Amino acid sequence: MDPETFLFRRFLYQISNSLSQSEVSSLRFMLDNALPRRQLEDAMSGFDIFCLMEEKNFLTPNNLQFLQEVLETVRKSHLVEQYRALKGSTSSSAVIKPIPGPGVNPTEAGQGQNSFISSHKKLLGDLGGQLSAEDVHDMALFFHGGSSSIHVKDLEKLKSAESVFKKLEGSRTIRPGDYTILYNVLDVIGRLDLCELIADHCNSQAQASNLSSPIAAQASNLSSPIAAQGEPQIRYPHQPSLYGPSLGSSYSSEFSSSSMESRDGVRSGPSMVVAPGIARPQGSLPSEPNMIDQLESDKQNLQKQLALAMKQVQVEQDQALQVQLLEEQLKKKITEVEQLRKTAHHLSGAVGRPPSYEMNRNPHGIAVVFVNKKFDKNLCDPDLELSVRMGADKDRALLAETFRALSYEVRIFKNLTAEKMYTEIERAMQESDNSDSFVCCVSTHGNATGVFGSDSVILKWDEIQALATQSVPLRGKPKLFFFQSCRRPPIVKADGSHSSHGHEDADIYKVYACTPNSEAFSSPEYGSWLALSMKRYFTNPQLMHTYSLDVLTRYVCTEVSEQVGVLVENGQELEVQQCVHSETTLKKSVYFFPEQI
Repeated sequence: MDPETFLFRRFLYQISNSLSQSEVSSLRFMLDNALPRRQLEDAMSGFDIFCLMEEKNFLTPNNLQFLQEVLETVRKSHLVEQYRALKGSTSSSAVIKPIPGPGVNPTEAGQGQNSFISSHKKLLGDLGGQLSAEDVHDMALFFHGGSSSIHVKDLEKLKSAESVFKKLEGSRTIRPGDYTILYNVLDVIGRLDLCELIADHCNSQAQASNLSSPIAAQASNLSSPIAAQGEPQIRYPHQPSLYGPSLGSSYSSEFSSSSMESRDGVRSGPSMVVAPGIARPQGSLPSEPNMIDQLESDKQNLQKQLALAMKQVQVEQDQALQVQLLEEQLKKKITEVEQLRKTAHHLSGAVGRPPSYEMNRNPHGIAVVFVNKKFDKNLCDPDLELSVRMGADKDRALLAETFRALSYEVRIFKNLTAEKMYTEIERAMQESDNSDSFVCCVSTHGNATGVFGSDSVILKWDEIQALATQSVPLRGKPKLFFFQSCRRPPIVKADGSHSSHGHEDADIYKVYACTPNSEAFSSPEYGSWLALSMKRYFTNPQLMHTYSLDVLTRYVCTEVSEQVGVLVENGQELEVQQCVHSETTLKKSVYFFPEQI
């Protein structure tokens, strides 16, 4: 990897760290038609998206126009100008940091004495054991393209550090004794501890190859008066910084001829004890003016390093405080649940549990789950256009898992027309002779009159209600409906069709994702708010075996109503909320596991 590419990807990585999750979502939306949709949906960070742009040649170190346009949508286009200024003022030699300490001969590095496993392999094994999955992902992105044989589309296969190292060894990006690029990438992603591990390895290999290190040079000077007084000494520069001059700047070559006596009586050249990483000539003292200048330079660099260390400590303290706050919230939630459980138990003992429906069969009955993601044109209403529902697949998985956990036979249907949805609901109800209850979940677009099939035709609430009230096998049994859809008034006037009503509308429980005349929201990554909250509370072992359907739904209503989402429209971020609405004509309580109460 050449210095220009490294500087460019470091810049992209820093931009990614400054983006919020909502800004990353906004970037996905803006690039929906420019990049492969599957890979774009899998991109979890801004760095993932930038590397996709780079692989498709939309983005290069010398062509930033597309990147600037994209960043303008999240008000961060000024960062491109900062990069251009940095690129113009930074030389190639100052971009890639050399590994601190003496150099290692690549031909001699990694050769262990009497060892079947080379020190090179041991180093990579130690590094791989300490890299997290996120570290491996970011490292692989840094090396993608070029001669490394790593492509963005292959990232899912590179799950371990060893697989990435194998690719890099095959392309000779890393090899025994040459870890400079790997060192710099680990430095950018914040793994300074592993940078130290590489530096220690290189120093030990240099010593094993009879190359002097600063410590070895001091020891040699102390034991050899001739070397201390007459021989020129090897000095190794400290690791240069991207933010200032090196701590290992050269000292004056003026030496004094004085000598001193060591503790054991052996006379040797004078030696100076200095800070780690600052190499100075042994056997002489620098002149006073040069020494003062150098000490001032060292002080400034140490102050910069201290500031960076203090910043890192502050980040760690903030993270620890956030963890502490989350733990306190969890404890508070557990206490509330315990108090509610004790209250319910007390009331149950005082007045007895209220009458409940029989729920003793396993499975309890049939749960039909309809999830519509894509919608065709309505031939009778060509002006109606329904968008693709990006979180629909997540809803399908959440709802299926929820009702399987509640002991239902789950039947999943995807992208059905309104007529087919009606037919499948009717068929499932007719097959419910030996059931305790019936469940119907619908995740689709909707309006105030009903829910849309994949043909953009409305299946009206009244039609679903009529099926429930007229079902003979389910008479006197609870019929539970959950609708994840909007309930806004229809734009087009109703066509005047009507549906028949049955007799008594009893034993029906309906939960809507939102109140009448409002919208329901969903996340492309996690699914709809309603389905996600139902999964959380309806499958909680302590809650599902203790409380009735009404209490579980109240938990869901409370959590959804407290959610605050961000909706991006026309480049503006709007805060949105929704409130779950339920209607019931149940005559008794519904307990999914009454035998365990």
